[in-house]
Amino acid sequence: MILRLSGKLCEAIERAAVAAYPAECCGLLVGRVAKGAWEVSKVVPAENVWEEQDRGRRYLLDPRAYLRAQR
Repeated sequence: MILRLSGKLCEAIERAAVAAYPAECCGLLVGRVAKGAWEVSKVVPAENVWEEQDRGRRYLLDPRAYLRAQR
C-alpha cells in the first residue's frame, strides 16, 4: 500500500530524530486510508518509557501516547 506523507510532516519526523540523537526516537503516524493509500495527517512523537538503563537497547511507547493519538 502507498503511504502519502507531506514534506512538512517529513520535516517534523526529521526534527524529532535530530532532537533525540544519539538516542532512538519513535512516534505514531495518524491518518486514514483514502483512494487506496494511507494518508498521514499528523505525526505524534512518543517518549521512550523503558527503564533508563536499558533505553539504548529497548524502546517502549507510552500507552498514553496511543490514547492521545486515537482521540
